Amino acid sequence: MLSYIEKNVIPILQKTQGEFDAQLSIEDLTFIQAKREELSQNRAERKAKHGANRSTKEEHKAIKQKVNNMNEAERYAFREEKMEKRKAIYGERKNKNLKSEMKGFMERNEELIKTTMVALKLNYRE
Repeated sequence: MLSYIEKNVIPILQKTQGEFDAQLSIEDLTFIQAKREELSQNRAERKAKHGANRSTKEEHKAIKQKVNNMNEAERYAFREEKMEKRKAIYGERKNKNLKSEMKGFMERNEELIKTTMVALKLNYRE
């Protein structure tokens, strides 16, 4: 599957992204490149934290056994505790305001975005 994506999907996306970027104003291009870089960095940070905090197979089996022996209320409390630990590790989402930041860009480039999406949709149907 990964080889198919690398061979057939990624080249089309890169080509389309290049065409899309070429049609943007300098201001919009600078903005979207900064957002792409920011999201890329956030993704790399999340991936690194995720790898550092993964449990081993033995730990996972022990947790699974522990959960199987719990009643419903204990399971709920366990899930809540686990979510609180995740929040403490990962913190608040860094791109929480992405939607509001992107709104102006999306409105200015609505037609270009629509035509690009239609072009991509045709490529995926082949």
